[in-house]
Amino acid sequence: MRARAVTVCIVSLLISALPSFALDTLWAKAVDIERISRDWVPGRAEFSLETVDDKGAAQEKWQVSYHLSRTPAGGVALDVVGASHNGTDTTAREQENQKKRKAAPFSMGDNPLDPVVQASVRAVPRPEKALKAGRSCVGYDFTMRKIDGAVITGTAWLDEGTGAPVEVSSTTSRLPRGVFSLTTTMHYAIGPAGEGFLHDVLVEGVAGILFFKKRFRSTITVDAYWKQEPSRS
Repeated sequence: MRARAVTVCIVSLLISALPSFALDTLWAKAVDIERISRDWVPGRAEFSLETVDDKGAAQEKWQVSYHLSRTPAGGVALDVVGASHNGTDTTAREQENQKKRKAAPFSMGDNPLDPVVQASVRAVPRPEKALKAGRSCVGYDFTMRKIDGAVITGTAWLDEGTGAPVEVSSTTSRLPRGVFSLTTTMHYAIGPAGEGFLHDVLVEGVAGILFFKKRFRSTITVDAYWKQEPSRS
């Protein structure tokens, strides 16, 4: 009986010594920072899409500039203020296309630090640190399972002192039709309410039909944040 009690005690101690993701302080700090920044919306967004050759040189390029503002109902209006294709102005055409698009809730994509999705996220800190944007960061390899069954996997680099997100890169198990590979990298900077504000999103991949494939690269850069009321949390 005494031997069994000792065994149970040892097992309990071993379990308590195992790393617990739920209690990871640095990740918790990052989630708290995201909780603050998610109530802010960028006022400007610059979008570019390029098809590129094997060396990464642009072959064809589209650019669109957006202005984001609050609607009377408390939503976000997305207006085209400029557009071009290979240097040729296409603003009027893109403005007409934007009017035809169905309105959707504002989102900057999947984010493993979003407080709402933490129950579906698992992350493991890497043993090594790395410099990202000149900052010493701790990397977390994460997995996020979405409601539709897709699995997002990647690495989040957090400032080792503050927990502020610096860079998050990811891929998804469920690619859009015609897309063969897709990698998303988000970079963060200081915003109006402190650290953890998204600065830009880089998406790189390969798309095509059958044997006809094209590499592409798109970038969204955002700034001029304004606070959305009431809070979406």
